[in-house]
Amino acid sequence: MTFDTPERPLHRRPIQDRKLDGIFQRLSTLEKNQTDIKNNQQVIMTMLSTTIQLLQGNSTSTCSPTNQSSIYTCQPVNTNSEAYPIYDVPEIYRINMIDLNYMPKHSNCPGHLATKLVDRLFPELFTTEQLRLQYSYHGGGKCNKSELPHDRKCIMQRYILHFYPSLSDPRVWKDAIVPRINEYLRRPAKQSV
Repeated sequence: MTFDTPERPLHRRPIQDRKLDGIFQRLSTLEKNQTDIKNNQQVIMTMLSTTIQLLQGNSTSTCSPTNQSSIYTCQPVNTNSEAYPIYDVPEIYRINMIDLNYMPKHSNCPGHLATKLVDRLFPELFTTEQLRLQYSYHGGGKCNKSELPHDRKCIMQRYILHFYPSLSDPRVWKDAIVPRINEYLRRPAKQSV
């Protein structure tokens, strides 16, 4: 057992300096917490003012296009039911106008329309072999799934954007459409009784 003796001093800073260091560390932590609280207050005040405007029916509030609630409440735009929207779609993937106008009217959101289009554009995935379980929108993942064919994904995107032009932002597309398609592809098949 060794003790501090005058022959063998420990090389430490004086106690007063160490106490001051601790005080400065606590002070900097308190200052950081104070700025975090101020930032949180500003965010809360912004949210409150937006909520008050929405409750009062003021439509001048600014909602970002990536807001989850705006994604799922968007409605399809009115289109000319006789004019075909995309002429350069290959004939094999072309959907007739009656079906094309029927789909968005009977879909509850853009993601639901996307799942209906997946059925139409990728029929080989929905056979008894259940190939759909081996695919996802972007592919990869821990199950090493294959990516859906890019050309048909582009056609599907053009159909959806024709009815829902507000989804043209890639981040909104990623939030509203891609998860619904992936969920639809991995969903267990309904068993007929």
